[in-house]
Amino acid sequence: MLTALVIFIILSITVISENLEVIWPTEEILYNQKRDYRRLKTKLTDAEKLHEEFLKSENSAASKIKLFYTEDDKVKADIYMRQRIEHAAKFSNLILKSMSSVRKKTIKGDTVSLELSINVEGGFEKIIIFLQELNKKNVGLYWVNCYMRPAGGRNKESVINLNGVLRMISTDGKLFEDKKKKAKK
Repeated sequence: MLTALVIFIILSITVISENLEVIWPTEEILYNQKRDYRRLKTKLTDAEKLHEEFLKSENSAASKIKLFYTEDDKVKADIYMRQRIEHAAKFSNLILKSMSSVRKKTIKGDTVSLELSINVEGGFEKIIIFLQELNKKNVGLYWVNCYMRPAGGRNKESVINLNGVLRMISTDGKLFEDKKKKAKK
């Protein structure tokens, strides 16, 4: 019985001593907790700074997209995209065999992705002029995919058939703002 009492006292002291450190912490425990607190506080401020930088870069990217499309025309983005392709084909004397309707996909908020498929036919030099004319203005037309193949047939040895999908990113569903709306603001 005495041994059981001694074991109980020893166990009680060890359990109480661990709990006593929580109730009456030593200098070392306080120092370690303060150090951990300072470390966590600096990590939190660093994380908040990174979050702010991320939000700034996201807003900056959105504003750059909006500034990217600042011209004087009042045309919707999908109409502008079709006109741009028709102009480039006419300028390069290519045959515009087909052009699909514009497919719109909402990316985030008012930002829209516009895609359309085209099929043009002509000589290699004319294809090069067509591609250069598409990239001439600062409007973000880019190729999702593009295939060039010989048009086929004995009479058409130097004729190339270009098939592809062009994409453009637009904001607010429109490419350009109305000048009257700008004046009212």
